[in-house]
Amino acid sequence: MSTAVAATSSALEPYAGVMPADAAPAPGTRRARIASGAIRAVCVFAAVVVLAVVSAFIVLTIDWVPFNDYNVTSTDWFLGFLVSQWALAITGLAWLIAVVAAWRKRHLRTRWLVVPPALLAIGVLIVVVIGIVLPAGFDTSRAELDAVVNQTRLHPPGWSENYHYDPRQVGNLEVWSVSHREDGVVVVSDADSGLFFRMSGWAHSPQGPPTFEPGVKELEVNHLEGPWYSYHYVL
Repeated sequence: MSTAVAATSSALEPYAGVMPADAAPAPGTRRARIASGAIRAVCVFAAVVVLAVVSAFIVLTIDWVPFNDYNVTSTDWFLGFLVSQWALAITGLAWLIAVVAAWRKRHLRTRWLVVPPALLAIGVLIVVVIGIVLPAGFDTSRAELDAVVNQTRLHPPGWSENYHYDPRQVGNLEVWSVSHREDGVVVVSDADSGLFFRMSGWAHSPQGPPTFEPGVKELEVNHLEGPWYSYHYVL
C-alpha cells in the first residue's frame, strides 16, 4: 500500500505547483505588473476626483471663492451636487472593480486602495465641521439687519438699492438688494437664492405680514420675531 502511494506521489511531482489555465498571472510577470499598475492608476484617479469634489464643497460651505469676488448661490449648490453625484458614482464603480480584483488576487493588493475612501471621509468631516462652526442665518445677523433697516428708513418710500453681482455683506448674510417700499415695508433680498427662479429674503414689516406683487407664485411668508418675516416665492 505504501509503495503504491509513493509511486503515485512520485508521478505527480512534475505537476505540483502548476496553476490552472484560468488563474491570474503570477507575481512579477508582465501581466501582473500591468494589472497592478492599472489598480494603482484607478486609485490615483479616484483620489484626485475625491479631492476635487471635497474642495468644491468646502468652497460652497464657506461661501467664498478664493481670489475671486464671485457670489456662491443656491444654483451653485445644485450644480455642485449634480456634478459631484455623477463624478463620485462613476469613480466609485471603477474603484469598486479594482477592490474586487485585488481582493481575489492577493499580489494585486495595494495601500492605494484605502486612499480614496479615506480622503472622502476626511472631506465629509471637514465640511460638516465648517458647517457647524461658521455662523449663518437670520439669528446671527439680526443686529446688522436692524442697522440696515434703520439706514433704509432714512430714505423716502420707494427708494431701493441693488448690488447685482457684488452683493452687500450684512452680518453673515449676502444681500442682493434693499428697498423701502411705498407701504413702509423694508425688504432685504437674499443674494444666495435664485435656483429655478426661487427668490427669498427678509422683510421688516411693523404693520404685520407683508404682501407681495400678485404676479409671484408659491408665495410663503413666515414670521421670525418682532417685525421680521422671511419670504419665499417663484418669479
